[in-house]
Amino acid sequence: MSVFVTGGTGFLGKQLVKELAKQDKVHLLAREQSDLSGLEELANVKVFRGDLKDLDSVGAAMDSCETVFHLAALVSSWGPSWHHYSVNVKGFENVAKIALAQKVKKFVYCSSFLALGNSDKCVSKIGDEEKLHDRKFHNPYERTKYLGLCKASEFAENGLPIVTVLPGILYGAGELRESNYFGKWIESYKKGKTIVVPGKGDQLGCCSLIGDVVQGILLAWKKGVVKENYILGGENVSLNQFVSAMETVGGKKARVKHISFAVLKIGAWLSEKKGFFSGQKPELAQHEVEIFKHNWGYNSAKAEKELGYRITPLAKGLKKTI
Repeated sequence: MSVFVTGGTGFLGKQLVKELAKQDKVHLLAREQSDLSGLEELANVKVFRGDLKDLDSVGAAMDSCETVFHLAALVSSWGPSWHHYSVNVKGFENVAKIALAQKVKKFVYCSSFLALGNSDKCVSKIGDEEKLHDRKFHNPYERTKYLGLCKASEFAENGLPIVTVLPGILYGAGELRESNYFGKWIESYKKGKTIVVPGKGDQLGCCSLIGDVVQGILLAWKKGVVKENYILGGENVSLNQFVSAMETVGGKKARVKHISFAVLKIGAWLSEKKGFFSGQKPELAQHEVEIFKHNWGYNSAKAEKELGYRITPLAKGLKKTI
């Protein structure tokens, strides 16, 4: 059986492709500049060079595939909002249209818990799949993931056999990417560098081990109910608790510096100005600071009950990662 994958060269996507290739033929859509290291030697992976914006290349790559795994997304916190929209909304829409036309048997859409909004007003500051976004967006990625989730509902009503998964904050072994905040913290901790914690560090975050999420995506393919959404999360811990867990597992104290949101916003503004004139991505964007002001706690009870999703304890996941 052949399956079609977008976003297969990303932090999460590469691990999913490696798992899929153990038993299925994978049609991987990848841009010309995408890094295929670790995938090229896999016998069951056939690479199709193309782009989400090009319907012909998407259609050719999806041809004869029974299942679609759509993971591709623009995560970067920097850049024009239209760019995020063209990838995260229009790109998804293109893949979904072709999947509907080719009558695929299952479409697994990988969104993000950010599409549901922060959990500040939820009981115990922990939300679930029923949480509705208040539409107060902090960055283009959050906004376009919310819009993508709305599009997914529309396609489901039009007959696309779609199941949506919403991972939390990813951490785990693998390539260090721009959006991998906890990965950067772990790397700093290992090297004895200072970890900057925004504000008091008491904000909650849902920490998802990448291996758990990969298995959750596969379970959603096999057991997920069409039209349903599933949060693929992990332990909900504060930023301070995450640092403490690293210290316990790593066996040494972390160098930590708490910086107020006001100071971080000024630093981000200066970083953006520098980036504007240099053409380089800023080290910190103002809307990134806004994200850290809120709680992002979510539970995975639905995925555990309906899919058999299992959460690796944070301490065990961190030990493996470190």
